[in-house]
Amino acid sequence: MATEGIGEPPPPEVLTEIQGVIAKAKTGDTSVLPQLRAILDRHPGLSRHFGDLGKHAESAWIALAAGNNAYLRETLTREAKARRTELARPGATPVEALLVQRVVACGLQLDYLTAAEANALGAGDTYRQLQYHSKRIERAQRMYLSAMGALVTFQKLMPVPQVVAEIAMGDPVRADVGCESRAQPARVAPPRAAEYLFEEEPVATERDEPEPVLARVPC
Repeated sequence: MATEGIGEPPPPEVLTEIQGVIAKAKTGDTSVLPQLRAILDRHPGLSRHFGDLGKHAESAWIALAAGNNAYLRETLTREAKARRTELARPGATPVEALLVQRVVACGLQLDYLTAAEANALGAGDTYRQLQYHSKRIERAQRMYLSAMGALVTFQKLMPVPQVVAEIAMGDPVRADVGCESRAQPARVAPPRAAEYLFEEEPVATERDEPEPVLARVPC
């Protein structure tokens, strides 16, 4: 079985194998459905890549904004990918990935409509046409904020696992965990911000400085 990744295009040899069947299926020829289903069973990455409507929506907005400009299309595609990487946390669940994808698509829509309004202003469109552009932007803005709010709420309610968070921050893995001979310094919770605001910080002296507390790790 092939191992195409989710959202990744299939290898060229796979496309060469199935292009005839797909060409007939695109014309509505139902006689090739058994062959098509067998191919999709052998190569699940095909349905994950071509069947992702969220990616199709993202690509449609990019194509609409770029037109025939291949340079702009490539840069917009890379920027959308970078945006997804920035918004998704390490070890993100499929639900979080879907929310991130929605935010990126809505952001592309909003940016495109905003640019279209600017072009309309430069072209001297009528007041009615400009009002139409403004309404579309307002609706896109609501969609974008709604998608962003859903993502932020999900990330607050579903924190990433501690192990994943420590790996993402570059916390070195301690090989001496479980060894009683090597004691680790105990982690002390930092003071709250209110304590800095309303309490004076005491001046530490040599006599007042506490000795470091060591937490013994049980074997």
